[in-house]
Order: sequence, then C-alpha cells, then structure tokens
Amino acid sequence: MTIRDKAVMSLNRSATDILNSGRNRGGSSAGGLGPLGPMGRVIPDVVLRQFTREADRISGTINNLREVSRNLCESNVDEQIQAVRRVVNSFNDMLSAAKQKGGQNVTRLERELINLVRDNPNELRRMGITVNRDGSLRMNNTGVRAAAERGNISRIVNNTSNPSFINSLSATANAVSRNPGTFLAVVSHVRS
Repeated sequence: MTIRDKAVMSLNRSATDILNSGRNRGGSSAGGLGPLGPMGRVIPDVVLRQFTREADRISGTINNLREVSRNLCESNVDEQIQAVRRVVNSFNDMLSAAKQKGGQNVTRLERELINLVRDNPNELRRMGITVNRDGSLRMNNTGVRAAAERGNISRIVNNTSNPSFINSLSATANAVSRNPGTFLAVVSHVRS
C-alpha cells in the first residue's frame, strides 16, 4: 500500500468518524440515530457503520487490485486473480446488504451499483467477469486468468482517462464512506 493510499484511507476514516458522531448527517450523536431511510424510518448508526465498512472494504480491494496490476509479470497473474476475486466479493456483499436494507424498496446505493454493471458490460467481460440477472457479479476463473495474462486487467484498472467500472465503483465507495445515509434513501417503492 502506497503512502497516498494510506493517507486516503486515513481521511476516509476521519470522515467516517465525523459522520458517525452525528454531525453532518442530521443524526443525534447521543441517540445513535441517523438519517431517514426506507419508509421514513431513522437509520441506526450501526447500519450506517456497516455500509461505511463495506465501502472502505471496496476501496481497499480496488487499491490492492491497482497495486498488483501495475507491474505485469507471470507471478503477478495469481495476485491479480485474487484481487479481482476480492473486488467481486466486496461488490456482491455491498449490493446484497443494500437490497436487504431496502426490503421491497430500492435504495439509492442498490440503483447506483446496478447502473455501474449495466454501464460497463464490455469492460467486465474483458476482465472475465459476468453479470447475473440480479446485478451481482460472477467471476469466471479461466476468463480472469486469460485477461490477466493478456494484460487486460492491468490496462482497465490503470486507465484513469476514461470512466470505467473500477473508477466508478471506487468513486461510489468513497462517497458511501463519506455519507452512507444518503445512499440508503429509498428511490423506488417497488422492486422490479
């Protein structure tokens, strides 16, 4: 992990501490209550912290993927595969938690995560990742290995000039980490 990555994680933790203290999100630091969520119910701090941890985990896995993708060498292929697996698992965990929190409703976070995969199907395919009907991701081990060996993963992950799944997921995770309550707001009352 680079010094810059450590600084970003430290800043994310500081922002999270401020959010969890009740400032900047309309919550009550004494009562442990956060912003309004599905059905106008107050979102407890424990739920906000869960989503902050999930977002920080995604940021960490993306940083790890970027780090192992910088230097292409044969021994690095297995590290890239493991890093892609962690990103896929982190994404699926956050999507599942957002769906569970929303119940029959769709949260902003769920909608944003689903839109990320819908907007980037070719990039995901080039990385050896397929999208399930529910929006979750599935890693094809053979496809990811081939993508890593061809250098596709490195090119995609380290491309900062174009919007990409990895860059968009990183930005979304950072935003969730800073203010999880806004991402748990209901945007649709009927799950399709």
